[in-house]
Amino acid sequence: SDLLYKNYFTDHNLIFKYSGLFSLQVFIPIKIFHPMIVKLLTMAQETKNESYLSNIKFLLKRNDFIYDLKEHVAFEMYFIRNKKNNNQDLFIKKILDLIIENKCQLNIAKDNLMNMNYCEKIFPKVKQFRKIKDNLDKNSFFSSSYFERVIK
Repeated sequence: SDLLYKNYFTDHNLIFKYSGLFSLQVFIPIKIFHPMIVKLLTMAQETKNESYLSNIKFLLKRNDFIYDLKEHVAFEMYFIRNKKNNNQDLFIKKILDLIIENKCQLNIAKDNLMNMNYCEKIFPKVKQFRKIKDNLDKNSFFSSSYFERVIK
């Protein structure tokens, strides 16, 4: 699947060598946080991708090169990657589509699921950020594999 990067795992695969671990932190506008969390948990249950740990945090307003957050909550879900669960890729796609449809965002530092196409839909400011970075960092000194995969 082109939704997932290489071996599907974050660096946690050293701990969960055979199954892998990933987390997803969704930034949800306060006015829709309850129905969104219900949708996310329902999708997880229906596809047998229940999160073994979830948490909710209230976020400060943030408006920078990538994020545009006003009154939001962060809902984080942790999953064990299971290559035998054929519904998992579909579940991930549904989550990303739900995020786009409801104008939510992700914690970009905790994501290992997104590709460039999804990044541009979830973070409309990324095109502007890319232009600024290209202008200021012509030799790509301040870059990473994550940047190359998702933002560049």
